[in-house]
Amino acid sequence: MNRLKGSVGGTGIRSLAFCSLFLAGCAGQKSFWGDPSSGLILRYRTPGTALRYESSSKMQQQMTFGEQPFQIDADSRSVVTMKPAAGNPVALQVTIDSTTMKSASPMGDMSPDLSGLTGRPFGMTLSVLGKETLAPEAASIQVDLGQMGGKRGVQADFADFFENLPAVPVRVGESWNSMDTVTVEQGGMNIVMVVESRSTLTGLEKVRDLECCRIAVESKGKMSGSGEQMGAKLSMTGDIQSKGTWAFAYKKGLMAESSVETTTESTVEISGPEDMTMPMKTSVKTLKILKN
Repeated sequence: MNRLKGSVGGTGIRSLAFCSLFLAGCAGQKSFWGDPSSGLILRYRTPGTALRYESSSKMQQQMTFGEQPFQIDADSRSVVTMKPAAGNPVALQVTIDSTTMKSASPMGDMSPDLSGLTGRPFGMTLSVLGKETLAPEAASIQVDLGQMGGKRGVQADFADFFENLPAVPVRVGESWNSMDTVTVEQGGMNIVMVVESRSTLTGLEKVRDLECCRIAVESKGKMSGSGEQMGAKLSMTGDIQSKGTWAFAYKKGLMAESSVETTTESTVEISGPEDMTMPMKTSVKTLKILKN
């Protein structure tokens, strides 16, 4: 009887010892996002609930048509919901809840109807480092802004929605490079942008109660495009420069906010009844905020 009790007691002690060692080992392991001293592992992860982003942009475009200079100013705002979906590594179902745009030019003020972009979900796959792939249905979600604006779709806004992350752990003060190639259809043209960026982890801070990395980004690149508008053939080449900062909630794997200023200087060649060259400078300020 005593021997049996001793056996059970011994088993219990061994089990407790095993559990203690297991828990101690778990406690000794680092979190899967690393730590600031040895390097943070920054990765996008599938959100537990739907994400809601508010996005706004201010654009100023200066160009010379013939010998006549003119300027276009435009403000746009949108609210987007991104729901987690089945897929790997990060799959999202994206829906534009609302979107508006106002523009002012020598031709007058305009507020085009963009309702055709809203309420139509499309898929997006996001790599852990921030590379987006839009599902085929995204190409069909577009509106026609008329002769001057051409067709505008969701691809222009979501082909490069998220910022890029480093492939290796980083500490405050360290930098990494990334390359993006983005193709969009806009204003009757098929435009390809190749952009190289250098990002630097500048510090840690809280953004709306989220523990975040503050990251500064500087980018430069080239753009080229071709298409047709109002019966004339168009071709374009140009340079891109941008700089900004953004916040990444590294424990959640989410982009908390992004603020970027981008300037492009380009030349549009117009072939038609009368060949023309149109220099163009465009400045855009964009802001994206993750809402609770």
